Amino acid sequence: MALSKISMSIFTICSTVALMTICMAQPPRGGGRGPGGAGAGGPGPGRGGANAATTVEAFIAKWLTMDENADGLLSKEEMKDERLKHLFKSSDKNTDGVLTKEEMQLLFEASSSSRSSGQRPEPGGRPPR
Repeated sequence: MALSKISMSIFTICSTVALMTICMAQPPRGGGRGPGGAGAGGPGPGRGGANAATTVEAFIAKWLTMDENADGLLSKEEMKDERLKHLFKSSDKNTDGVLTKEEMQLLFEASSSSRSSGQRPEPGGRPPR
């Protein structure tokens, strides 16, 4: 009888660990890598930005989660994620240190076209030729 209880306890522990492993290995709901990207974990599109189902409005809204003063612009100072700073620099077309919604839309379009062609965008937000 004692052996049966030990066997059952071991089975229960192993089953629980297996279930937890499976659950933890699943991507988060929404498919995201997110501001993640995300793997970004924080705000921002991360590498590859938004997934194919994301709209330009959702992409911009995700970037604007970093807009600390809520002015609808993303300044260089508000960009805390080091992984996204190169995208900020290449997307700031007029080099004023601020990303406008129009500049974010250009970044979205460049990353969307590069994803559909299977290529990563070059610095500057343009897909490679």
